[in-house]
Amino acid sequence: NSNSNSSNSNSNSNSNSNSNPLHHGTILRIATSSGKFLSSIHFPPRLDLNSYNNYNHKNNNNNNKSSNYNNNNNTHNINTILPPQMQNLIHNYHPSDILDIGFTSRCILIIILRDSMCLTYNLDGSPLLPPFHILPHHTMTSSSSNNTQINNNDASSEVLTACIYEGGVAVLSPNMTCAIAEIIDEFEEQDGYLNSCHIASRRIDQLSYSQNNNHNNHNHTNLVYSVENTLKNPHEIRHIAIVTPLSTATHASTNYYTYLALAVLDRKHTPSRHPEIFLSTSDNSVLVADCSSGDITDVDCRARISAPITRMSFAPNGRFLACFTQDSILTVISTNFETKVLDFDTSEGSNRPPISMDWCGEDSVVLHWKNLGVLMVGPYGDWLRFPYDLDNNHSKHIIKKHKQHTNNTNNNNNNNNN
Repeated sequence: NSNSNSSNSNSNSNSNSNSNPLHHGTILRIATSSGKFLSSIHFPPRLDLNSYNNYNHKNNNNNNKSSNYNNNNNTHNINTILPPQMQNLIHNYHPSDILDIGFTSRCILIIILRDSMCLTYNLDGSPLLPPFHILPHHTMTSSSSNNTQINNNDASSEVLTACIYEGGVAVLSPNMTCAIAEIIDEFEEQDGYLNSCHIASRRIDQLSYSQNNNHNNHNHTNLVYSVENTLKNPHEIRHIAIVTPLSTATHASTNYYTYLALAVLDRKHTPSRHPEIFLSTSDNSVLVADCSSGDITDVDCRARISAPITRMSFAPNGRFLACFTQDSILTVISTNFETKVLDFDTSEGSNRPPISMDWCGEDSVVLHWKNLGVLMVGPYGDWLRFPYDLDNNHSKHIIKKHKQHTNNTNNNNNNNNN
């Protein structure tokens, strides 16, 4: 839930104008589905410029502080380890740079910016991991005395579209480069998950960011988790981001097509137990990229799909894929593309693609068009339409609700609707 509160921003800006000139007054608010306020996050993030040098000291002190979910002034500085070259970069962001925002199944808030910068937060509004770029990001240091960082973005570091799913986020750039960031915890590392990751993967760790965030380091030893990190704070569950680049740009160039949409099949539904990225192509087909091996497979569904796919969404059980095509047809097909369940023509209501599309339960798809309303389509083509009048003060959003993930060490069934 992203809000910009002008009254709060004025008071905060005035009170912090000397100590924090980077605050622009935009606040992200985290609340439960029933509307109970949990925490707020300033955007762009408030920077503690000494955090890079003093991180270890502050991190140890933070363990003695309890988080208060009901405190309306619950805001956080970035007290995570932050490379100096990123300190001058992150405060230049504007709220319009936010491309997508959403939760994983572990209630981790992910914010994706247009240059592939990824921000992660806990429910109490505290940063989970240091900010990191999912796509290769090139910067250059000037020769001036203040070492100002100059951003040299190209098409490879911009994000065309993003997909936040149960386990992380995948992004696609205009030059057809695709990459995925998985958010895992220390219990999955103990099960040996990191050892089976792609050899080109890199790790973003809470305590060793400056040592491991290197795009040129393709050594598999870069994925070895340090037990010392856990020993420093034994009562805190450590999280790690595994960023895996895929050779989708080369594949697109070789076959002379572009990608129009992407969706991620969570690893609990795949044979390799690693995520698979589905990419729709401009020639009416879909590619499947295995994030473990890097293999790219063309499912060759051109005979089953009438036009290029512009939106895709997986059913919660991972068995079916909803596809919306350029000729306004909603197609529901099995994940292996062997069985077509439904073709539903929406052109009578609109010839434009929906703003959003997602599943409601296991057997219906919900589509949203601006100023037209919400359409729910059932398994046999039955449908319900919910029209609404949109004014200047309200907007409609389809919010996907994940089943909450529980670790092996926690056997209780906590039904948290965040």
